[in-house]
Parts: sequence; C-alpha cells; structure tokens
Amino acid sequence: MCGGVGFKIKNIPERELKKYYPPDMTKRFKAADRAESFFWQKNPVLPVKTDGTVELVERGNRDDQLKLPLTGWAKAESIKVP
Repeated sequence: MCGGVGFKIKNIPERELKKYYPPDMTKRFKAADRAESFFWQKNPVLPVKTDGTVELVERGNRDDQLKLPLTGWAKAESIKVP
C-alpha cells in the first residue's frame, strides 16, 4: 500500500482544497502547484475526475459500518457494482 500521494492542483477547484486542508496548507500547496495527502492524516484524499470536474474524495475506509476493509485500500472486486 502507498502511504502518500502528491498531485498537481492546477485543475482542482479551491473549494475542494478548503474542504480538507487548513488555509496555511492550501496557501503552501497553491504556491507549489502541488498538494500531498498521506493515509495517516485525519482525512486522506485523492483527486478524482468525474464528468470533466475534479473533486477530492476521501481515501480508504475508516467507517466500521461499511462492508469494506478498514484500510487505505480495497480489492476492486469487493467494491465493483454489477
């Protein structure tokens, strides 16, 4: 499993960054045109492009009510919708 990812923020709306990062981190990311997310953070995220829009989504599963492993990953077969 990968512990962290870095990604360009060029196409990520600022409102998405503000959902998950405090203002000082958002400012630092904007200056570098790059964000980072690590699994051990409170809310790890990954950028996802859907219908031409990039949004940040939470990475992994920390909800013990879901039928997914409590980890940062899951087998594709366990989450595929038929």
